[in-house]
Amino acid sequence: EPDGSAVLTVPNSKTDQEGKGAYAWLSPDTMRRLAAWREASGISEGALFRRIGVVRTKARAAAPTEALPAPPGFQWRLPAGATVSPDTKPVLATTTYVIGEEPLTPAAVRLIIKRVAQRAADEYLVNLVGKDLDSAIAALSTHSLRVGLTQDLFATGEDAGPIAQALRWTSTSTALRYGRKLAPASNATARMLREVRR
Repeated sequence: EPDGSAVLTVPNSKTDQEGKGAYAWLSPDTMRRLAAWREASGISEGALFRRIGVVRTKARAAAPTEALPAPPGFQWRLPAGATVSPDTKPVLATTTYVIGEEPLTPAAVRLIIKRVAQRAADEYLVNLVGKDLDSAIAALSTHSLRVGLTQDLFATGEDAGPIAQALRWTSTSTALRYGRKLAPASNATARMLREVRR
């Protein structure tokens, strides 16, 4: 789109087993982030979000040098089968990330969401602590993000129809069920009376 946004085609989903398809709007900010990920990852086709393998190498000291000649009969004690060359250089610890071919699993997505929430709490961006924080993080899922966004949209005055369409709920009654406490405050009468009484 000219503004940098895009429309994503979703060919099928858990609630669309027949493959009728749906569409989701992606903001310009989301598109910038996706472009940055594609460039950094080198992904040009297939699953966009994939499993990432982590390969860690431990640090290793250089082989000890002999400042003085070793006493007669002295040998370095090494693990069985290990050898030390006098010119062995030290090795720094490294971490290498390998992007796989397989897409992220639903369990991996849930884990990522929980890690991001914990990081937000660690940076004092969340007003919960202790057991309340642990319970909130344990309850997080992709579904709870949709429910939360549904409630936020009702709180800003959006109607059930556009909310259900934007979040791909199977019906407006599903959106209303998740926003039932907020929907009355955002209905047409409430909006009109707020404007009249200003």
